[in-house]
Amino acid sequence: MEVLGLPPSDSAEKSLYDFLNGLELEGVAWFNLDLPGIHEIDSIGWFKDFGFFSIETKGFNIRDFKDLTLDHITYTNENHQFKFGHKPAPWKQVQMASRLLATFLKNIYRSKNIFPSREINKINSFIPRIFPLTYFPFIRESEFKNSFPNSFEILSDYILFNDCHQNVEYFKNKLKNIGERQIANNPYKDPKDYQKDYKNLISKYSTELVKIYKEKVFIQKPEVSTDEKYDKNLLKILESADLKEEVNDIDFNYPVFRYGYAGTGKTIIALKILQKFATENKQVLFTCYNKVLATDLRRFMKLSYDNAYKYFENITIKDIHDLIYEYSPFGKSINFDSASGLLEDKFETIVNEIIQAGYFKGSFEHIVIDEAQDLKDYGWKLILHLAKREFASLTVLNGKEQNLYLKKPSIYLSRFEDECKRLQEEKGLKGNYKQKRRIYRNKTRTFLLSQSFLDDYPEVQKSIKFIQNNEAKNDPTFEFTRQLGNFPFIINKLTPRKSFIDALKRSLTHCLQENENYGLGASGVLLIVPFKFSTKIPANNFYRNLAIDILKGMNLDFIDYTIEENRRLDYLINQVRVVSFHSCRGIEANFSIILGFEEIFRLSETSHCDYHKLGYIVLSRAKYETYLFIDSTKDNEDANKFINFSKTIFAKVSPDEKFIYDI
Repeated sequence: MEVLGLPPSDSAEKSLYDFLNGLELEGVAWFNLDLPGIHEIDSIGWFKDFGFFSIETKGFNIRDFKDLTLDHITYTNENHQFKFGHKPAPWKQVQMASRLLATFLKNIYRSKNIFPSREINKINSFIPRIFPLTYFPFIRESEFKNSFPNSFEILSDYILFNDCHQNVEYFKNKLKNIGERQIANNPYKDPKDYQKDYKNLISKYSTELVKIYKEKVFIQKPEVSTDEKYDKNLLKILESADLKEEVNDIDFNYPVFRYGYAGTGKTIIALKILQKFATENKQVLFTCYNKVLATDLRRFMKLSYDNAYKYFENITIKDIHDLIYEYSPFGKSINFDSASGLLEDKFETIVNEIIQAGYFKGSFEHIVIDEAQDLKDYGWKLILHLAKREFASLTVLNGKEQNLYLKKPSIYLSRFEDECKRLQEEKGLKGNYKQKRRIYRNKTRTFLLSQSFLDDYPEVQKSIKFIQNNEAKNDPTFEFTRQLGNFPFIINKLTPRKSFIDALKRSLTHCLQENENYGLGASGVLLIVPFKFSTKIPANNFYRNLAIDILKGMNLDFIDYTIEENRRLDYLINQVRVVSFHSCRGIEANFSIILGFEEIFRLSETSHCDYHKLGYIVLSRAKYETYLFIDSTKDNEDANKFINFSKTIFAKVSPDEKFIYDI
């Protein structure tokens, strides 16, 4: 057996490393891999006759478990209970991580064109079925069976015990049984065919494919720096005096509510609150609607390697649907490709099952809900189940102008806001209910144009007056912390010529160079395209495909968040981020490049949201500069109206500067 990677320092993981290193089987095992966004995998193993396994190692003894079911473990030791009791059982964690690993591999294929030499028809042909496996090096199978007989039968298909050290045949039989039984348990397969499916599956993963993984995929290639400046800069903001003062004004015996416009620091105050509780050694949760936002914030967790930020281990960050899946009953499948109505019903059912089971109730001392304006009733029900003190455990962030998915807010949100207002008045609270008015993210003109699009578009005279009043500081609605800056640069396509693509390349090159000058990686550049990737409506992929082709042509690494399943993959510091209009909500970047803004009107109509709100979100992502590409060659009255709207504002407010380039 070939074992790659540094030997683990953890004694339990080292046990597996040493065992596989001396094993006389054809296969490869990888250790100490830094896989983006995948934490519950200590090793990946390929065994020629048994397939691929993701392995999570747990160094528990049998006496560490007080009670054990398929979904939940109660630990004997208080420290273990605090650290692990709010999490699903390890076999559920590694099961979720296996799905994420398959997504990671698919993304590698798409972005880097890494395939075996022979011709392929489908990417999925080279995504291994990855069997999840939990390894207990200090527990014998017999003592587990005697202690928890009711759970043993099904869990034996997911757990490897230390019997493997005494008997290699036990190990091989275990791998075979795990593979066959997990395929047999697939609800989308006919049980009669599982043995045939298993043999076909295993034979497909040839040594040729494994060689590619060894040489190009599972390699020891850390990010540019573990001391990543992006996260460090954000941490400096968390230590600012005004944030400390705001937290000091909050009475955490009562619920907390914040509302405000884009870029006003709602998420920053949320992180500061989570930091407060986590440093007090309490378990806290951040949840939101947008998968990409949750993925973005999970990068904080990487800093837990530093003793100064060890408290990050106490913070859980999950989007609401990932949270539901995590706490769903073991073996409960969620087909995310289902029609939205069916999927919503499924989430509702699963949340009710979680609550009825009673596990994880009151797991978190404090919970932050971001994007509360789009959180549905079933999401609120789960959060209140997880909260230790129900409403009193919550900080809720409401972007009232940024609702894209719900026309009317949940009844829970309305009740929460009313409760916060009432308590603020009755108890004389100073900072529990508050509007955020200070603009942290955008330079002044970036914010003002996006805000005028939200409030006044297409009434240009009202927009001009609004912008001029704010620049003169005659309007007390907002407090600006950034410089005046520029309006967005608009590149208007007039004729179908190659120069439009050249302009996009030049803009991208400029943004990357400027980003480098700030000492940051390519992840500081956000490419925003109208639609998420669709196989059903290929025409909607035009701008997404254009962006991807240009990035590949320039040999730039990237992460494609327009693909739904990629949205829970962490990005690397050297990767440009590609997102859709809808999924950029809550995300920020140093520079944003918006493609196909003319599509926002059609997109809003088909997705049943207000184009003022979607445009406001898309236009307000950048900290420094925004480049907006729009195509006037299309028969699109709305696009021309927006161009004329912008020209009039720019000519009146800043006549000496050029912001629109007709190509």
